[in-house]
Amino acid sequence: MTAPDPRPEAVPPPRQTRWSDRIKQSDTEPERGNLVAWLTSFGWPAVIGMAIFAVGGSIAAYLLVKPGWRLRVWLKRRRR
Repeated sequence: MTAPDPRPEAVPPPRQTRWSDRIKQSDTEPERGNLVAWLTSFGWPAVIGMAIFAVGGSIAAYLLVKPGWRLRVWLKRRRR
C-alpha cells in the first residue's frame, strides 16, 4: 500500500480566454437594431473619439480634395 500524497490537491489554472470569446460572451449585449446601445457598450470615450475622428477626417478629406481638383482643372485649362 502506498502512502497518501502529502501535497494538497492541485487547483487547475484559470481558463485563458481570447478577446473574441469575451466579445461573444458579453452579458450586456444590446437588443437587435439598437445602434446607440451597441456603440455605448464600448464606452462613451470611444464613441466621442469615433465621432471626432469621423468629423475631422471628413473635413481633412474635403480640404485636401478641393485644392487638388482645382489644380487639375487649372492645369487642363492652361493647356488649351
